[in-house]
Amino acid sequence: MRFFRLATYASALTMFLIFSSCGDDIESTKLEMEDFNRATVKLYAYADLNLITSGYETAPEKTPILISAPYSDFNPGAPGVWTDTAFIDSNGSIEVSVPVSSRGATYTITPFDFEAIQTQEINSNNAQIQKIYSSTATTINLLPMSYEIVELNYTSKFYNNYSETVSINLFINGEFNQLTTGYEYLPSGIALTIQGSSLWSLTVSNFESTMIGTESYSKTSIIVKKGEDLKILGFDYKKLLSNGTSDSYTYFKNYIGSFSTQDQDIIIHLDDRKNFE
Repeated sequence: MRFFRLATYASALTMFLIFSSCGDDIESTKLEMEDFNRATVKLYAYADLNLITSGYETAPEKTPILISAPYSDFNPGAPGVWTDTAFIDSNGSIEVSVPVSSRGATYTITPFDFEAIQTQEINSNNAQIQKIYSSTATTINLLPMSYEIVELNYTSKFYNNYSETVSINLFINGEFNQLTTGYEYLPSGIALTIQGSSLWSLTVSNFESTMIGTESYSKTSIIVKKGEDLKILGFDYKKLLSNGTSDSYTYFKNYIGSFSTQDQDIIIHLDDRKNFE
């Protein structure tokens, strides 16, 4: 019985010493990071925040950057990753001192996304648009006392639910009466359906009669998605023919154009084809 108790006490003492020793090793590992050689990383971050001016602007102040290196670069076989977070200053840069072993260390620079208002081109439908900016991670190899310069370029993208638009002015006419010379206004009561290449559509029924030179046009202003190919879907109307009779024709325009600037004036002569019963 005494032997069993002595063995139990000895085993407990051994386990206590083992765990105490492990705790000392873990704590000393943390402290040893401060004892390594140092290297310096100077980072410049750029983003296109103004499309009116040429070149990129500096990324916003306080944008975070994650800097990391595997512990195995300092102690072979050690698990985990050493990390530090730095913030872009008012000059669009960061300078940070990081530990490296005598053999060097491989660091990964990981930019965080940020949101910012981007000034748009002249004549854009929107003077400013809020966008998401992101940049890819980059890897650098550092040696003791080295000084590495890194440049990051952020690219912008729209939010998923955003569609940029432009306003255009349409001047439309067609041949609805062969007894007169030239093209005529759209007939009263006609509604036009305009479709974009992504299959959205809008219907227009309010037109203003106007003249360009000696030609008659029906004018309307619409807002459409920027950069999309537009067309006018067909509508049927009975054309007055030169012999005094009328016949059913379909009027359409398979391609109006694709527009990226504001307030463009677009002249459209509708195509037509006879309907056969």
